[in-house]
Amino acid sequence: MDFSNFSIDGDPESFLISDRYNYSKISTIITEQLARLTVTEKLVVYHLALRREPTSMAALGEHFEIMSLQGNLASTIDSLIRRSIVQTIGGSNLDRNEVKCYTLQNVILELGPDRLRAELDLELQTPGNLFFFNYLALHPTTSPEYIRQIQQRLFLNPLSRLLYRRHATETIAYIRSLILLAADLKGYAIGNLINLAIELNANFTNWDLSNLHIA
Repeated sequence: MDFSNFSIDGDPESFLISDRYNYSKISTIITEQLARLTVTEKLVVYHLALRREPTSMAALGEHFEIMSLQGNLASTIDSLIRRSIVQTIGGSNLDRNEVKCYTLQNVILELGPDRLRAELDLELQTPGNLFFFNYLALHPTTSPEYIRQIQQRLFLNPLSRLLYRRHATETIAYIRSLILLAADLKGYAIGNLINLAIELNANFTNWDLSNLHIA
């Protein structure tokens, strides 16, 4: 958050309490706003939360090609812009060579990952229902290294800790069971599960990953 307009006025305790309250209130509003989005709108918002950088329409279309969303992307982006969730970067009329890109508004970029982690954690508790886990790449190899480090810190690391908290020494076995359930999926689920296993230092010696779709 931007603290430039806040004043402590000699009372840091009251300031901190007040700011925590405001942050909590904003977080609640954002969570409610995201909950009202369509599935397609959520996918775009969560993908931009993962990418962390302005993304072109072509790149969005390439990512969502596996679920044939390209035809709805333009209208989905327009809807999110009208709701002040997504903003446009570049693509001015003065420079026709400048590619128009899209990113989340700052407050959504800050709070969106919390909502996405909650969605993903719920799916990991419900075997056979890996929807967002299948259509969103948590740690794509195409991301710059510094973005991959952020993705690891925001998603892979906390999700792996949550899994271990619930399954302890059976965590790796549980991930393997999810991979078997997701064997017929053609999205990012298998790759995401493998990355979670890597985060937990799994030994892949006896794993059979042949004939699996790893995006």
